[in-house]
Amino acid sequence: MTVPDPGLKALLAQYRSRYKGEDIIMLSFCDGVASARLALQLLVGTPRMSVAWETDPECMKVAATRYPDIIHRGNFLTDNYQQLASEIAAIDPGQQCTVVITAGTPCPDRQDGGHVPP
Repeated sequence: MTVPDPGLKALLAQYRSRYKGEDIIMLSFCDGVASARLALQLLVGTPRMSVAWETDPECMKVAATRYPDIIHRGNFLTDNYQQLASEIAAIDPGQQCTVVITAGTPCPDRQDGGHVPP
């Protein structure tokens, strides 16, 4: 990635020296096509664990094609977070990883099937 702006280049260098992908667990709500994962990967590398909540099958297919290691968990409103906590504890037993949480704005059809009031 070429960064022409010297200030941005310095900022990226600072992040890259401080964070390494293998020390990050990414939780991405309303993930879409994994754009947040792309940004994170460009900044610091591949995260140790990448979990995504998305219900659109086409978006999930794009994300899975780009990043086969993404763990798709479907609808965040009905997920089992105790199970997720156990999975995170298994991959990071010493609790040394930084957890990065991202979220896209909900799609117009929303994951709960409800309607946004006017």
